[in-house]
Amino acid sequence: MDPAGLTEYGQREQTRRDHLRLAAGYRGWKSALADSTAMKELEQFLLDRAIEHDSPTLLFNLAREYLMAAKVLRRGVLILAKMVGTARKAAADLTSQFVGHLLTTEVRADLERMLVVDAGLGKTRLEWLVTPARDASTTSVKTEIDKLTWLRAIDAHQMDVSVLPNERRRFLAQVARRSTNQGLGWRKERKFPILLALAVPTPADQRVGLAEQLARPRRQMVAVVL
Repeated sequence: MDPAGLTEYGQREQTRRDHLRLAAGYRGWKSALADSTAMKELEQFLLDRAIEHDSPTLLFNLAREYLMAAKVLRRGVLILAKMVGTARKAAADLTSQFVGHLLTTEVRADLERMLVVDAGLGKTRLEWLVTPARDASTTSVKTEIDKLTWLRAIDAHQMDVSVLPNERRRFLAQVARRSTNQGLGWRKERKFPILLALAVPTPADQRVGLAEQLARPRRQMVAVVL
């Protein structure tokens, strides 16, 4: 066969599809139709990962790796990106369901107050809570104790959010720290799980609960002052 003939190979779309199917079958790969078992399993895989990680890029790459490991031909990029978006939304909805029993009318009101500027502080409670102590002075110690007192006043230490995976709690707490009041306001109902993850201590992972974070530097500063 004249090698020059290869320049015309694959010009027909039907040829490309047929030969891709034959080559994939030879290597043990399979196609994934929209309603196939492989795609449904991928949807569940993405949801499980989205509960732990919210990064679209990470989820997209995890989906690619999953398909490669399962020897499933990847769908179009746009289809995969849409699946990632759906998984992230489902993870957010599931998060709200996990902590829904904690979000009583009183708790919602307390969390809303975290976003209101306090006249005495000159800032919102959220900004006040996430501002770290700058030194071990008596003033700083008192401020940290005031934070713990305020959190205990809203019974944050009695709430249990351990039903959320550790990575999910870390992610939500980080969102709370870097979000503006306006940004959290746009999230509407979804702002409450975010604020809970920041404020509620969790014995399983002390790095998540703000009350636990505040307790450690307070003890350290008290030791220095004494």
